[in-house]
Amino acid sequence: MRRTGAIKLLAGGALFAAFFLAVMERGDFLGIGGGVFAMIGIGAPGALALVGAIELAFDVPFLMLSKKWDALSGLQRGLLGTAIVIAAAVLIFGPLLLVGWLTHPET
Repeated sequence: MRRTGAIKLLAGGALFAAFFLAVMERGDFLGIGGGVFAMIGIGAPGALALVGAIELAFDVPFLMLSKKWDALSGLQRGLLGTAIVIAAAVLIFGPLLLVGWLTHPET
């Protein structure tokens, strides 16, 4: 399981980096501009990388995490869930906002 997690992490990270660099170089994403659609196109490989990171960290297939999650106590789920949401938001939206700011600094 760690091997597939690592593959997803590396593939998603590589695609994310390639799309990020394309936007930085061209100022748009595959000719569709630098708007919302560009952010979705860049974010999808980032999501794959996050799935790979989760599988790599927990050594459990992503679709089996719900059973592990249900085994936690309520307080553990609440605290861990909050930390996961904050970390995911920073990891997904941080680079996307950085791309938008670096490609359009006037706004």
